[in-house]
Amino acid sequence: MSKLNILFITKDTSQFIEKSSFYLYQQLQRDMNVEVWSEHASVQYILAHVQRKPDFILFNDIHKNYSPFISGLESLEIPSGMIVHDLHYKPRLRERIMKLDCFKVLFPHYKEAFINMFPSLSYKVHWFPHHVNEHVFKDYQLTKETDLLMVGANYPHLYPLRATIMQEMKSLSGFKTFKHPGYRDIQTHEKDIISGNDYAKQINAAKLFITCDSIYHYPLLKYFEVLASKTLLLAPGSPELQELGFIDGQTFVQIDFNNYKEKIHYYLSNAVERDAIAKQGHKMVHERHTSSKRALEMIHKIQTILERKC
Repeated sequence: MSKLNILFITKDTSQFIEKSSFYLYQQLQRDMNVEVWSEHASVQYILAHVQRKPDFILFNDIHKNYSPFISGLESLEIPSGMIVHDLHYKPRLRERIMKLDCFKVLFPHYKEAFINMFPSLSYKVHWFPHHVNEHVFKDYQLTKETDLLMVGANYPHLYPLRATIMQEMKSLSGFKTFKHPGYRDIQTHEKDIISGNDYAKQINAAKLFITCDSIYHYPLLKYFEVLASKTLLLAPGSPELQELGFIDGQTFVQIDFNNYKEKIHYYLSNAVERDAIAKQGHKMVHERHTSSKRALEMIHKIQTILERKC
């Protein structure tokens, strides 16, 4: 069977601090002919200038951070799909676009929140949870030199628990944090910013990693990155996280405003339990949530759509 021709419309995210789209692209191109388009253009112009006529077009969202601006989608007849990263960016505009006939499938990272926000599009949804590059986020077998690590944005209006813990724990001996640079290209001269393997190694060298799921209770990418790096995650839970394999006391430790201090001190003092949960979490993510596995799931869905069209 010949490889499918896929046109991936996306910005170049290879130098972003959040590289999951790039990791997905690397996996997809192993099994399909994937051509990338990264410039603003009309879809008619793009189709006239690509090397191969695509069997399927994959859009990396309709979003300024992830994709170029593409016009003329109303006339597009090639079956298409869209990865949905951010539910809150121009939702009404994107809803109109996602309703177009050309979009046969939508790949949102957050299933319940997407369906609640766009109920009329639920029939197009193929849940596409976050994923990690298993060759980056792994057990580097580093010494656990950091007691407590927090990395990422901590705006109180979006991440109230994270912001509270940061304020409370920043003076604690053994606490470590790094600033959040935003979702953009990370230049090589920006020495105070970590990403990729360096970021994964910082996680792997920590005993505990603290984060939260925002006011929206999303299963955020950081949850997956921490477990994949074989570090104990302390964070809020949710039914969607549980469905993904994040089980309190088994693969991570669930916290809230009332118990985070107690849980931090307990797991810093109990290495055997800490390591056992971290080991189970590591195993779960590497079995269920790698970029290679997610790419295979996407390929199977695309093939199903194309076979149905024939």
